[in-house]
This record gives sequence, structure tokens and C-alpha cells, in this order.
Amino acid sequence: MALGMAASIPSSPAFPSAGAPKRLAYRAEIDGLRALAILPVMGFHAGLPGFEGGYLGVDVFFVISGYLITSLIVMESEEGRFSLAGFWARRARRILPLLTLVILACLPAAWWLLAWRDITDFWQSLIAISLFASNILFWSEGTYFGVQSELKPLLHTWSLAVEEQFYLIFPILCAAALKWAPQRLRALFWFACGLSAALFLVWQIVASSTAFFWLPARAWQLLTGSLCALALMRQSVAAKRHGSSRAKERGFALGGLALIILAMALAAMVPANLGLAPLLATVGAALVVRFAQAGSFVAKGLSWRPLVAVGLVSYGAYLWHVPLLVFARHAVAASADPELDRVVALPLGLALALCALSLLLAALTWRWVEQPFRDRARVSGRAALALGAASLALILAFALTTARTDWQEQAYLTQTLGAEPQAAREFLHQMQHGAVRPDIAARANPEKRPCVMLVRWMGEEERQRIAQCHARHGKGVLLFGDSHAQGLHFVLAGHLRSDAFFVTVASPGCRMDNDRCFTTKLEEALSGPLAGMFASALYSEAGSARILNAQGRPDRQTAFTDPSSARIATDRLDVLFERLSDLQERIDAPLRIVGPHYEPRINLKTAQPLFTSWVPRPTVRGQFEALDTAYAARARSAGLDYISMMTIGPLSPDDRVLHDGCLIYFDLDHFSVCGSKRLAQRLRALDHPLMEYAGAAP
Repeated sequence: MALGMAASIPSSPAFPSAGAPKRLAYRAEIDGLRALAILPVMGFHAGLPGFEGGYLGVDVFFVISGYLITSLIVMESEEGRFSLAGFWARRARRILPLLTLVILACLPAAWWLLAWRDITDFWQSLIAISLFASNILFWSEGTYFGVQSELKPLLHTWSLAVEEQFYLIFPILCAAALKWAPQRLRALFWFACGLSAALFLVWQIVASSTAFFWLPARAWQLLTGSLCALALMRQSVAAKRHGSSRAKERGFALGGLALIILAMALAAMVPANLGLAPLLATVGAALVVRFAQAGSFVAKGLSWRPLVAVGLVSYGAYLWHVPLLVFARHAVAASADPELDRVVALPLGLALALCALSLLLAALTWRWVEQPFRDRARVSGRAALALGAASLALILAFALTTARTDWQEQAYLTQTLGAEPQAAREFLHQMQHGAVRPDIAARANPEKRPCVMLVRWMGEEERQRIAQCHARHGKGVLLFGDSHAQGLHFVLAGHLRSDAFFVTVASPGCRMDNDRCFTTKLEEALSGPLAGMFASALYSEAGSARILNAQGRPDRQTAFTDPSSARIATDRLDVLFERLSDLQERIDAPLRIVGPHYEPRINLKTAQPLFTSWVPRPTVRGQFEALDTAYAARARSAGLDYISMMTIGPLSPDDRVLHDGCLIYFDLDHFSVCGSKRLAQRLRALDHPLMEYAGAAP
């Protein structure tokens, strides 16, 4: 995280005027700002009420980090003593010792608490961390905000990787600019910052995970800190300012704090804010860094000793708290109830205790690990680089060796053989070699049937392809929705007529009431250039997105492990069907709602079905039957045709998830390849209306 460097530099600079002492002056208010960033981040990861927007502390730290790093590079360059080797040695001495210690501490906990699939992911994360690429790994695995992300012990290193990548590139470019175009440095920073911010805003709309994890979309926040450093460099500390200027600065600094708080509140209330919350948090942090000068009200408040103390150890607090929370979730799941296959919300007391323990560990390791390695008399720059490279190499070698051998698999299999030995072996074989997950990229646009298409966005290219298919085949069938609509595409595609014109527009999380996705573009196209091109439209979505847990959050496993506290999100269903009814009035085709299919909610990724005999709890089916009733009632009220999926019944004897060599689902709720085939067979056997409406061959 940005804490990686921001918390590792003991002095926060206030630039002196020309001829002043060369040492950077300490700004205690920066440490206080670090504390106001790390505490919300910890609250967010702990799931504490009111901290849903706390993840924006990362954005604050990116600004602080860019400010500090640019300050050091520019000052050392002006004094003729900057070197890349020295810069990278400082980064190594301040980042890697504690990071290595935390990783070593995680190894026994991972071995003891993580299931086979989870520990495989853990080894991959170690490899990525060693290569400064954990942000790329976690980006490839999905969103930062998914429930599965809360079970990854090292997920938080994504932002440390962003910083490490920035530190590899930025010093080279900055030093070159200072040498060849020093007068244009500010303009270059502004240009790079603006370009990165533009990428961030575009990716927020079309690829939000990319905007979250990738350096090109995060560099603008670090560069905002760089611009603060240049602005302060032009300001003479000794210069006298008139009263109005001081009052204006105090106002800007106070406004910056307000913007940070507003950003976190906005992120908690309106998740689909399209980048507004990160923008507010970044601007707010910049205003505090730039204008919270010594002696001001804001600076005095941020210099409060308890805040400064937390800020000083914030790097360690960040590194320690996520593994503690994640391993606690795994421990509670393993000890409290073998059917509790996914624990997201820790008990409040335990969560608070773990956050306090994180701060304690951070203080201890700051004193006994961070400080000694920062002492150049004890560890030289050359030794710091050598130790850092050696530690990364050892971690990489260990992770590669472990990932490429089956000793962990065999140990896990031995532990679970007591339940159902044959099922255990069959499960591991399917997960490793069975290609259980449909390949969207390979199946989306089959060359032999170009008009049976699956797209994730409705743009000009997609509209042209649809128009061409309409000219060739006449009116087609449209299916749209989220990842469950994608899954339904695989179920239906292999059973359509040879001349089928069947278009699926679907993307994970893209439900009709989510304006961040393709829905608005699709509505515009259906009532505009694509009007009259479809004879029928189908809508499908995940039912679990409409079932809330005790905390009012959708798609959380606690809603199914504790069904007595769960409820249907009736208000969101009302919004959904209002939008669908409006769409029906605007398009020249009947719109049919495909009800939610049954989701087993068995966590296959941790192999928990070995403890539950592969059969979901009866209450889960009851929850989806109740949800189906709610959908049907609203469809009738809206005058929409409704297709229930509850009539298909079990896809295997006794509703078993694993049966006769087929792992019917590949995760909590999505059909596997063979599961899709079984569902299609079942739909045909029942002469289900969905097959007719989709245009299946007789």
C-alpha cells in the first residue's frame, strides 16, 4: 500500500529557502494525516460499521508518498548527491525487512488454517510479491471488493506493488527531467498527472478493477503529491505572509480534511460513484499536505501525540492487520461450524481486538525491525540492497518450489479422506484437471456461428455486428444481465438452431439497476439503432444479489449460513422491475424475466463440501424459492412474462453438487461446463419454456 513508503520515511519535509540547511524539517502533521488514513483502512478491512469507505485511506497515502519521494529526489538532485542506487537502497531498507518478517509469520498460519485451494493462491501471491506484481495478480483474480477477497491474507500488498513499480520508474524520469528540462518539470508533472487521471476515469466506467489495481490509473495520485512538493519548494518558509494569506491557507487545510471525510462517507453511501470519492480524497489529502503549515489549527490537531504515534507505525499496522483479520476468519470458520464455509463478518469484539493487536505488533516491529534497518551505521546501502534482493529471492524460490509440487495437495487430501475418500479424490481431480469453469473468451464468439455471440459491452462495434446478423437472419433473441446471464448463454448456445441469431450482453455484477455497467447503453440502443432487431428479450441475474445478510449486504455467505437473519432486498427489487417495465415500453419486443436459479452456496474453492457430504443445506433452497415467489409477484405487477427456474429440480440425485464425475458448479453459484450440459438436458426433458423462447432447435 502507499503506506509502504509514506510510513517508512521518518522525516516529512518542509522546504527551506536557498542557502538554508540541507536537512529536511520534520512535519508532525503528516504523521497525523497518516494516522487518519490507516485507521479507516483498518476499520474497512475489519468490517466495522461506518467504515465502508475506509479503503480510501490508500488514496491519501499515495498522495503523501508522492510528496515525500519527490521532495527527497528534487532536494538531493539540487545538491548534486542524488543517485538511483542510493534511492533504491533506501527503499529496500525501509520496505523489505518488515515485509519479509510479515510474510514469514504468515507461513505457519497459512499452512495450518488455509484449505488446499486457498493455500495454492497464497503461494501465487508470494511469487507476485517477490516480483513487485501482486497488484497484477489480484487484478487478474477479480475485484478488490468481492467476498472472496476478504479471505486472501496478502491482498493488501497490491498497493505496495503499485508504489514499488512507481519507485522503479519515477526516479529515472524525474532525474532525467531535472537534468535536461528543469524549468519544465512542473508542466511535465501536470501532463502526466492529467493523463493518468483520464485513464482512471475511463477505466472506472469500462474496467473498474483495472482502475483500482493498475499503476497507470493510480499514478495521478502519487503525482498529485509530487505537485504539492514542487509547490512548497517555490514557497519560502522565511517569507512573511499577510494575515489574509494565512487565513486562506487555514481554510484550504481544513477544507482538505473535510473532503477526505466526505469522500469516505460518499464511498460508503454510493458505491457506484464513478471515481468521485477517490478524486475528493486525493484533492483533500493534497490540500492538507500543501496548506497545513506549522502553527495552524489543522497542523496542531494533526500533531496530537496519539495521532502522530499511530502515524509513525502506520506501515507496520497496515502490513500486520490484514493477515490477522483474514486468518481469524479462516480460524472461526474451521472451529465454530464445519458448515460455515465462508466467514466475512467477524464478531465486533474480535475485530477490534485484532486491530489493537496490529497496532501493538506495529509498534514492536517499528522499534526492533524498522528502526535498526534504517540506521545506516548498522546497515549500509549496499547491504540493504543485498539483503532485500536475497530475501525476495528466497521467498520466490520457496513459493515456486511449493507451487510446483503436490506435497500440500497430498497433505490436504490426507486430512479430508475421512469424510468421503472417493469424493475427495474426485473433487481435487476436477478442480485441477477438469476444466470446470466455462472459458468465456473461447466460447464468446464461435467462428462457425458468428451470430451466436456473447459480449460484455454495448458499443459501436457490437451494434454493427448485431445489425449485420439482423440483415442476414431477421429478428433475433437477446439475453442480458450479469454473470448468471453469461452462464445461461453457455447452457443455451449449444442447443440453438444452426441459423440462430442469439445475442447475450452480460458482465459480472451488471444488473439492470446498476448504472455503472452497460445497461444505459443497451437501453439507448434497443430504443434507437437496434430497435426492431429482436423478436424476444430475456433478462437473467444472480438471486444471491437480492438476499441480504444481517448487516444488509447482498451476496454474503452469512445470509445463507444464518438464514434467520437474512431478508430479501425488496426495495432493490422494486427498482429493478420499475426499470424493466420502463424498458418493455421502449422496445419493440416482448421482455421475459428469467427467474434466479438455485445456488448451492457451497464454497468449492475451499473444498468445504467434503465436510457437508456435498449436499447444500435445505434452508438455502427454501430461500431461493421464496425469492422466486417475490420475483414472480413483481413481474405480474409490472405486466412482464416470468420464467421460473425453480421447476427444474435437482441436477443430480439428492441434490449433490458432485455426482458421477461431474462437479456441477465451479464456485458458490455458477454452473461448471458439465453442469451447464446437465441443466440443458434437464430443460429439454421438462420441455421448459426457456428453450422455446431462446430459439432452441427441436
